[in-house]
Amino acid sequence: MSIKILSAIVLTFIILNIVSCSQDPSSIGSPFLNKDLINLDSLDSFKDTLLPSSSTYKHIISLGYSSNLLLGIKGNNVATMLLSFNIYLPDSIKADLINNPNALEVASATVQLYKSYNYGDSTLPLDYTVHSVNSPWTSTGFTIDSLPALQYDATDVSSNKSFTDTLYQFNLSNDLILRWLNIYANSQTPDNGVVVIPTQNTSKIVGFYALTPATSVDIPYLVVVLNKPGVYSNDTLKFSTTSDLSVISGNPPQYQTEDIFVQSSVELESRIQFDLSKVPQHAIINYAELQLTFDTTQSVFGSSYTDQLTANFITDSTHIDSLSTNAVTLNRIGSLYTGNITSYVQNWLSTKINEGIQIRSGTYDTGLELWALKGSNASDRSVRPRLKIIYTNKK
Repeated sequence: MSIKILSAIVLTFIILNIVSCSQDPSSIGSPFLNKDLINLDSLDSFKDTLLPSSSTYKHIISLGYSSNLLLGIKGNNVATMLLSFNIYLPDSIKADLINNPNALEVASATVQLYKSYNYGDSTLPLDYTVHSVNSPWTSTGFTIDSLPALQYDATDVSSNKSFTDTLYQFNLSNDLILRWLNIYANSQTPDNGVVVIPTQNTSKIVGFYALTPATSVDIPYLVVVLNKPGVYSNDTLKFSTTSDLSVISGNPPQYQTEDIFVQSSVELESRIQFDLSKVPQHAIINYAELQLTFDTTQSVFGSSYTDQLTANFITDSTHIDSLSTNAVTLNRIGSLYTGNITSYVQNWLSTKINEGIQIRSGTYDTGLELWALKGSNASDRSVRPRLKIIYTNKK
């Protein structure tokens, strides 16, 4: 029987056994193969010298496509919002403003935000100021690094803030809204919307539904009530956002030398790398499993989230976005996040290039979930990042 045919039989046997066995891969079947032409063997980074290394870094991303808008302060995370509204005027109102910019009066202008999420104690205060933006921005390219260059008026243009379980509202200056209406009536350069900045007496972060292609209800709205003296009163116009996003500052928790971290939106990611020098060069990787130990004492989660992490192997460590296209989901079982990274290990052996694995949140641009995971510096070796490998190799 040829080695190729025998290898195919062994691979089939291993896969069937792995499917039926527990989460702990072992050298199943090796007693049956030790007299044949290939060996079935296993390595475990906890028992063998496959030393892991790990670190946490910050990856700045735009949150323009997020389904959440975040606002507030919790710990070292500060969430700021930008809103720009899709103002479209009926022809009659447009004609009135063109003929006489003061023909109409703004009775009220209310921004409505529908709550979707809470990060921190929901009973704690949330306060903010709102400012008219003077410089252009887009939801696709704006990040936390763009915020210092944003130009806006110092005056707080908000008033009458109100909060319920589901709806947060504030009024904008009537004069500001009338100026916006005249800009659009005369087809001038559109306004740049507003920036909403949390104040220092804020102790939580609240999430609101954002404008997305999949969301048509509960998105942010600007409700404007107009009067035309002597003609009509309380004519209501409702404008959704045309652009909206959050920018969030934050860094890894300090003085946590044993843990690595993953956090949505900020975004914190971690890199893990294993020494594979003990794996035979021409081995066939039948199964490889990554295990990460969850540190519940340092992790922080919001009111709703997806309890998953994502792994990608890094193709070029000098470029933060150089990643494999085939992501692996890490699901939690007890205190472990685990995933099948067989193809990653085989790729490292085949190419002789091992730049490690990126670990990020499964929903990296939504919420602010913070995962603490035991890193390679953990004093207890059994909770460090762990790689288990089953492989076949020629005798």
